[in-house]
Amino acid sequence: MNDMTDTYRLKITESRLSIQPKRDYLVKDIVIAVAATGILTCTPLLNLYHQTMWGVLSVGFVLGCFAMYDLVFNANVTYIFDSSTRNIYQKIPGLYTRKLMPFEEMHLLPVVEDGLLYYAISSKKNKYGKSYLISHPFSESEKGWRKRALYLSLIHISEPTRPLY
Repeated sequence: MNDMTDTYRLKITESRLSIQPKRDYLVKDIVIAVAATGILTCTPLLNLYHQTMWGVLSVGFVLGCFAMYDLVFNANVTYIFDSSTRNIYQKIPGLYTRKLMPFEEMHLLPVVEDGLLYYAISSKKNKYGKSYLISHPFSESEKGWRKRALYLSLIHISEPTRPLY
C-alpha cells in the first residue's frame, strides 16, 4: 500500500485527498527537449540552404514548446478531492487551481488509451465528456489486475458514483 501511496503522491488530510498521477511524461519530455536542443544548436552549424535551415529550426522550436507545455501542464498536475467544499479541483503548482466539478457530478470511468486501461473522472457518464486521467496505466496481466484492485481500494471506491473517499 505504501508503494501505491508513493506512486500516486497521495496525501490524505482531515477533509482532503490529493492525488498526483505521475504518468510517463517526464522521460518523453526529456527526450523531446534534448532533441529540440540538438536541432536548435546543430542546425546553424550545418551548411543548409536558408529556407531548409529555417524549416529545421522551426521543427526544433515546436518540439521545445511541446516539451515545455507538457512539463508545465501535465507532469505535475494534482487532483484535490475536498470534502469540506464537496468539490474536485485541478491544481497546477505555481499557476492556478481550478474547480473541476462537485462530488455529486463525478463519475469514475475506465478509459483505454494505447491498449492500456486508465481511470478518469468526468462529469459525464460516458467517454464523450471532458475527462481527467487520475491513474497510471493498468495492463491486462495478473499483476495489472492486482495493481488495479489496490488502486481502487486506495481511493476507496466501491461504486462509480460514490465520492472518492
